[in-house]
Parts: sequence; C-alpha cells; structure tokens
Amino acid sequence: MTKENIITRFKRALRRKEPDKAMLQISQQVWRLSLPAVVEMVMVSLVSVINMMMVSRLGAAEISAVGLIQQPVNLALTVVVSLNVGITAIVARALGAEHPELVDRAFSQALLFSGALGILIGAVFAGSAIPIATFMGGQGEVIPLATTYLRIISVSMPLFTLSSTVLAALRGAGDARTALQVNSIANVLVVVFGLPLIYGYGPLPRLGVAGAAYGLVLARVYMITVSMIAVNSRRAKVRFRLQRPFFHRILLRETLRVGIPSAVEQLLLQSGLIFFVRSVAMMGTTVLAAHQIVSNITNLSWQPASGFAVAATALSGQYLGAGKPQDAEFAIRRAQRFGQVVAWSMLCIFLFLGRYIIGLYTTDPTVIEMAIPALCVVALVQPSQSTQIIYSGGLRGAGATVEPLMSTAFGIWVVRNVVLAITVRLLNLGLMGAWLAIAVDQLSRYLFIGYLFRRGRWKYVRMGLSA
Repeated sequence: MTKENIITRFKRALRRKEPDKAMLQISQQVWRLSLPAVVEMVMVSLVSVINMMMVSRLGAAEISAVGLIQQPVNLALTVVVSLNVGITAIVARALGAEHPELVDRAFSQALLFSGALGILIGAVFAGSAIPIATFMGGQGEVIPLATTYLRIISVSMPLFTLSSTVLAALRGAGDARTALQVNSIANVLVVVFGLPLIYGYGPLPRLGVAGAAYGLVLARVYMITVSMIAVNSRRAKVRFRLQRPFFHRILLRETLRVGIPSAVEQLLLQSGLIFFVRSVAMMGTTVLAAHQIVSNITNLSWQPASGFAVAATALSGQYLGAGKPQDAEFAIRRAQRFGQVVAWSMLCIFLFLGRYIIGLYTTDPTVIEMAIPALCVVALVQPSQSTQIIYSGGLRGAGATVEPLMSTAFGIWVVRNVVLAITVRLLNLGLMGAWLAIAVDQLSRYLFIGYLFRRGRWKYVRMGLSA
C-alpha cells in the first residue's frame, strides 16, 4: 500500500466521522427539547384529570357538570394552541436564518392577536354558557353547575391564550424548559388553590364546583405572570417589543398561513370527537363510562409523542431556515425514534397491566371487562400513532401544514365514521368496534403522513420572511 493511499484513506475516515459528530449534536438537541416538552404535555393533560378528581366527592351532578364543560373548552383551547404552531415555526425559522429582529416583531404581533382572540373566546363562553351546557347533554341541576363553572373559567381565557403564545414562541427559540416549569407549577397551583375553595378548608367558604373554577383561574394568573417575566429576561431570545405598524403584513400572513391549517385541523379533530362520543353514548351509560376511562388513559399515552413533535417542529424550522434540509430530516427521524421507545413501552404496559390501570378508575367489573379489549386496541396502535404525530410536527415546522390537516379531516370524518358504521351498526361489536374505528383511523393517518414525509417535498417549502 502506497503512502498516498494511506493518506487518502485517512482523510476519508476523518470525513466519515465529521457527520457522526454533527448527528450526535442534533440528537442531543432533540433530546434537550423533547424531554421538557414531553413532561410538559403530560402535565398539561393532567389538569382536566385533577379537576375531575377534586370534585369527585361532591356528587354525580358536580362530576357531570365539570365533565360536560371539558370538551367544548378543550375544543377552543386546542384551536388556540394550534394557531400558536405558526409562531413556533416563524420564530424557529427566523432564528435559524439569523434574523432576530423578525423574531421580536413576529412574537409581539402574535401576542396582540392572541390576547384579542382570548377575549373573544371568553366573551362567547360567558354569554353562551347555558346553551353550551344544554347542547352537551346537561339536565336538571347539572345545567346551573356547568354554567357557573364555565362562566368563571371564561374570565381566564385571555390569560391562557397569552401565556400559550409566549410559551410557543419560547419553544421555537429552543427553550422548552421554561414551558415545562410554568405548566408544572401551574398544575400544582390548581390543587393548592382548588381544594381549599372546593371543600371550604379553614376560614374559606365551601364553593364546590365554583371553587374548582376559581383555582384554575388563579393558576392561569400565575402562568401569564411568569411567562411575561421569562420573555423580558436578559437571556431570552424572544422579547415583546411593540413596533409600528403593530401588525406587519408579511409576518402576520406567514404566521397565519402556518397556524390556521393546524387550528382548522384541531377544530375538525375536536368536533369529530364530540360527535364520536355522542355516538358511543347511544350504546348506554356503562359503555360510555368504559369509553371515557379508555379515552382518559389514551389522552395521556399520546402526550409524549406530542412532546417529541415539539422538538421536530422547532428543529425542522431552524435547520430549514439555516439552509440545512438534511439536518432537518435527521432531527425529525431522531425524534421519531425516541418516540418509538416510549410508544413500545406504552404498548407493553397497556397489554400486560391494562386491567390494573383501569382499576384505578373504577371497581365496576362490567366496566372493567368492557374497557380491557378497547385498551388492547389502543396498545397496538401506539407505535403508528406516535410516528404520525411526530412526522406531522416536522411538517408543520417546515410550513407544510395543509397535509396534516387533510390527513386529520379525512381520518376522523371519513375513515372513522365508515369503520364505525361497519363495526358497531353492522357487526354489533359495541365499544370494541368503536375503538377499532379509532385504530383504523390512526393507521390511515400514519400511512399518509409517512408517505408525505418520505417523499420529501416539505423540505423545500418557502416562507416569505422579510423585515
């Protein structure tokens, strides 16, 4: 072997190691962003569970009142959170392209828009509390309780929308830790403020359902206070700075172009869930109880995938903004692999420990036996569900938000309803049939989003960002 060949091979070996080092750095970035986001998503989903548990000793009417209101409130809040995908993507792309002045301007106008939207949502909820409670199936004493709860928490809607926008911008800047801290402490405060007000500890009056609502409002006051402090700190990459004109046409257009399809996607998803639950309710109270338990467990199980999707969204935007599409693809694939570890763990837990998990919710043997097969179906779709959630996050970070919207709309309104008609109405499979419909829906979305991701056109979506 000649000296020249030895040197050539040595240089090739060095060139092979350089990408490995870069890939390791990207993997570390994915993990640093994902871990706080995963914990945050789980903590956020626990709010409704905590509120329900706190009022459970008050009586069936109080439990029904809080439960009825959760779905329409979740519908509104998830739409707001999805709109904030736009600011996450814009901040990530602008930072990746090294345009910090665009970051502050985009964030400031998003905050103004978010505040106005929160006021509108709060006003609609406060003024339509009785019709909403009635539409959701409230009867008798449940309606005034649900109305009271909704009217109180409607006051905090602007606080939620503002803090949600702040945290979304921080995630786009790579700061997922602040969002984790804020939401974790807020969850603790829901209990700290809520329990004394619900049951009247010490000198405090016993407010019941209203106490739970006041506890939630106080926790959101904390959220907006700490969030605004975070974006005005010296180390923050995102700052609130009003500039004239207040709304920059190009930035607003790009933010809404990314955010609106995600918001519409969530609107279709949540409204589809409302009608799906009403279809299950027609099967009887016991079936509905089993369904709600499995749904509650499922909501927690896909939160880790949503956390990894946050990293996929932020890093996809940053690397594409820096002109590095291959690094963006690697970051998304790495987030998907981390998600698969959690998904397969969930699959094993649900299959082997499902009976014990369901037993934490109820001791009714009939409900338990109904819920177990449905939970097994949930277990089997965990890996595919996790992948489609994370890939969708990567596409959104690239600005390709229409495709996930199409996937969700077709899956929940066409695939799910067609399979539901076959399994429940034709084959009479009951709750098992309903969850088979959900599984087929998830698999169809997985196949569609996976195809779009592998095709790779999302890497060349352009954003018209200019100062």
